[in-house]
Formats: sequence, structure tokens, C-alpha cells
Amino acid sequence: MIDKSWIDNPIESNEFKNGVVQFLDFAFSNAAIKGRILCPCITCNFRSLGNRAEVTNHLLQKGFPSKYTSWYMHGEKLVQANVKSVTLLPLHLLATIRIAFEEGHPTPNLVPSVTIVIGLDILSTVARSYMADLHAR
Repeated sequence: MIDKSWIDNPIESNEFKNGVVQFLDFAFSNAAIKGRILCPCITCNFRSLGNRAEVTNHLLQKGFPSKYTSWYMHGEKLVQANVKSVTLLPLHLLATIRIAFEEGHPTPNLVPSVTIVIGLDILSTVARSYMADLHAR
């Protein structure tokens, strides 16, 4: 289990800075697409993609969401009791679709879907954000 106790520490603390490095190592190992991940900082709120330097700067300047302790948007598997599993693409692969549209590729090569456990409220929020981005284009 990854120690996430640093999340509530002050941004300027060494514990927070070391935790951000730990998060970035995990996220870029498990969810990076073309060297970018969804930025979880307070401002971006998982709506923007960034490279390691950009996401590092955002997290160290703007903060890490205190309730984001299961890094499901960055490749961590969720396990919850009494919840049905739903077969979906991993949420971080939505970024692949976004990158493909940004680069003019209408049909990105997506990996096969996997089974993950996710609350419908999270899925709904992600879907609304994704659809809003598509309609804005």
C-alpha cells in the first residue's frame, strides 16, 4: 500500500514535496500517455493533460486534492466491498481520446477494456467533462 499521509501536509513541507514525487513516479509509470497525465491539481481538477514538469509545478504551487487518496485516474486499482464491477476503459485512457482529437486522429488505438470498480458519480462527472470538451471543439 502506498503511503498517502502527505496529502494533507502543507505544500511547503518536505513530506508534501516527497509525496508529490512519489505520486508522479506512480502516475507516470501507470497512466502516462505520450508522456502526459491528467493533472489532479486544485485548478486543473483532472481536466488538463500535462507533462511531468507541468504537473509537478501545478501540484507544488496549487496543491493536491485532499480527497484523492485512491489514484484511480492514474492507474491505481479500486477495490470496494458490496459494489458491482463495471467493464470500462480505465479512466486514464480517456486522456488518449483527448490527445487523439487534439492531434487530429479521430480513431486512436485504445487498449482492451479492463474491469474496474467505480462509483457512478465519478463516471458521470468524468463523462460530463469529456462531453463538454468534445462539444467545445
